[in-house]
Amino acid sequence: MPDEAIIPPKNFGALKLVGYHVPSECRIMTKRKSLQVETYWTIDAPVNGDYRLSIIGKPVRECRMPPYGKGQEHKFFEINRWEPGVIYREKIALYPPEKSKMANVDLRVRMAVKLGDETVGTFTDSALIEMTIAGLRYPRYNTEFDDVIYRYEPGKCWTAEQLAKVTGGKWIVPPPQGWYIQSFTDEFKSKMARPSLLILRNKAVLKKNIGNIGEFVGAMTPVDLKGLPADFPLLKVADVFRAMRELGFAARKRFQGRVIAVTGSAGKTTTCNMLKHVLGKDHNVKATPGSANVYDNIPRIFANLKPNDAYAIIEMSINALAKSPGSITYDITPDVAVVTSIVPAHTGSGGSLENLAKHKRKIFCGMSPGGYAILNRDMPYYELFEQKAKSVKLNIITFGKHPDATIRMPVIANDAEFFVNGKTYKLSCSVPAEQLYDALAVIAVSIAVGFSIDRTLEYLQSFSPVKGRGNVVKSIRNGKNLTLINSAYNANPESMKYALEHLKTSEPNQKSRVAILGDIADLGINEIKYHKGLSEAMLTAETDRLLLCGKLMCHPYELVKDKINVTWFETLNKLLAEVESHLQDGDTILIKSSHATGLDKVVDLLSQSTPSEEFIKETIKTHL
Repeated sequence: MPDEAIIPPKNFGALKLVGYHVPSECRIMTKRKSLQVETYWTIDAPVNGDYRLSIIGKPVRECRMPPYGKGQEHKFFEINRWEPGVIYREKIALYPPEKSKMANVDLRVRMAVKLGDETVGTFTDSALIEMTIAGLRYPRYNTEFDDVIYRYEPGKCWTAEQLAKVTGGKWIVPPPQGWYIQSFTDEFKSKMARPSLLILRNKAVLKKNIGNIGEFVGAMTPVDLKGLPADFPLLKVADVFRAMRELGFAARKRFQGRVIAVTGSAGKTTTCNMLKHVLGKDHNVKATPGSANVYDNIPRIFANLKPNDAYAIIEMSINALAKSPGSITYDITPDVAVVTSIVPAHTGSGGSLENLAKHKRKIFCGMSPGGYAILNRDMPYYELFEQKAKSVKLNIITFGKHPDATIRMPVIANDAEFFVNGKTYKLSCSVPAEQLYDALAVIAVSIAVGFSIDRTLEYLQSFSPVKGRGNVVKSIRNGKNLTLINSAYNANPESMKYALEHLKTSEPNQKSRVAILGDIADLGINEIKYHKGLSEAMLTAETDRLLLCGKLMCHPYELVKDKINVTWFETLNKLLAEVESHLQDGDTILIKSSHATGLDKVVDLLSQSTPSEEFIKETIKTHL
């Protein structure tokens, strides 16, 4: 047995492990190859039994890459012929996963010995196998940076020296003394934080922005460019995508504020906007713009984060949590993680509701013990989230109707009471009913970060729904005064039911209530069942007129057509052509569907006000 393999003896039933060794050439894997592992064993007395050895190289992150050596369990060679006191070597080559499933995630070698169905002992190598394989989609990123990144001057997000150090780039055209930037962008935007650095990933981006080049203080690019002003600062990097990702990781390293991550089947964007509205009243806050919630966008959001910001509020889709290298939370290490809901939404791509929950709970990966998990106590598979949060040693704050909820609201309704630690509060927030859950989540976050509940409630009173998620639009179309509740951006079966209930309570005059509902997308094999399940809510909503659009909406239509005033349109174009003929003066109109159905075009049509007949007559009289 080589000296480097000697370890303190460890008993595995009747077997004794006395040596373990991974060759140095396998400690850093630079190409896809087998991982060689040698183990050395002895016995004190003759052994005869079904002893089997299982060794794997397991990724240190929860990720989509399978372990090296998966399924390679084998019997010890001729163990019944072993002699006491003799050392025997078991050498195994752990086969790598398919290249398409590989990622540069470090491995930890784990070993188990089984006798029959019983595991009689385990061993884990304390040293890691470092993965730096070229050609994989996700390379190994730098996460250790020069101390220069921690130097911060108020008002300056990044200096020229910091950009070069983090990206490994070179200033082809150096910037002037005292130069700095506040943001990165790949196109001119009137609201961008200035001064801004243009990301020129190719010549096409330069062509698109050349007319506004004076709006930027420099650019970062991997290619040689012509046509720029001679003194225009230019940082050349090998790969702008890698550079932006590493800038994001560096920004997280130096950030002293709190990172709040938000996921769920529904309510993510509204919750993030509520948090921004509430916390942003008293603090500097950076939040996910729009719905830029996928894996590749999140480091870029951090790259625009200033060290003195108090909060980073990050929305996370399932894409951000389930990529090959593991959840992005391993790299951005949230302080607070929020799960808004688990409902039938995007189950077509995520599988069953249970599988969706298993993906969403990865938001806790990378978090430090003592952080906070904010959980909807009413959601299905709550226990999966609770178990995962406890395994990471997080503090758990729950919200909902459930009697065990930390923040308990027995009836989810605007102006209703809720209870926290024996104290009674009242929530007033003018949002659709299902978004009151998001408001409760915001209150939970406030508790986690030490923000006043009373101030949170005060600020929530002035929150307005996000466009497409319940915002109200008033218009006049051909002399008809219309009030539109625009929920055309997203939908799931539960939010559709809540929206119909909200319509019923928000407009008590039955003769002015109209609901225009479109297909719910990405529900997988149960899509027909979920759409049929909307029929009861359609009947109890007591709308004067119900307009349904899309091939899937024909299923609830067949169930309610003989009971209420309902019209079904197979296509969006047919609805657009006829919708105005179904509307009356004074209508309050709920418009809700998945974005893919396109009902936002109905919103656009109806929100384009046309002059009333009275207005036209008055205008003519004035000009006569």
